Amino acid sequence: MASISLTRIAAVALAAGAAAAAAPVAADPLEDAVQARRGYFRMLALNTGPLAAMAKAETPYDAEAAAIHATNLALLGQMNLAHLIPEGTDNAAMPGKTRALPSTWSNLEDATAKYEAFTKASAALAEAAPNGLDALRSAMGALGQSCKSCHDDYRAKDF
Repeated sequence: MASISLTRIAAVALAAGAAAAAAPVAADPLEDAVQARRGYFRMLALNTGPLAAMAKAETPYDAEAAAIHATNLALLGQMNLAHLIPEGTDNAAMPGKTRALPSTWSNLEDATAKYEAFTKASAALAEAAPNGLDALRSAMGALGQSCKSCHDDYRAKDF
């Protein structure tokens, strides 16, 4: 895995903390959870997109960039998301604010297992991504499948 300095990690963490502190906080804790969850998934998308583009040869393979994005995904995959998924934050309870299906909570054990599959796939991707395009492509397949399995069962197509 590419070496990322502690200084850089600290700078990113500080910037993220400052942005979070400056952001307005909703008066409703359920609204806060949904906003945070959507932010989490946005971070996943912002890091997955460049990797997918490399894997599909839409952009040139860049080992350093691949390592950074894959490491970010692995770090995000280590997060405990329990505070982001309180009951009552599904699309039936909060229409127009989330695509999380009520089945997430009725099948929480399965949803958790799918998140654990993402955790493993993102860690494997972080190891593989800087080792060439073929390694990236191979690891992206497992990552994509872990994402798809959760989207298929627990994410509505639209708000």
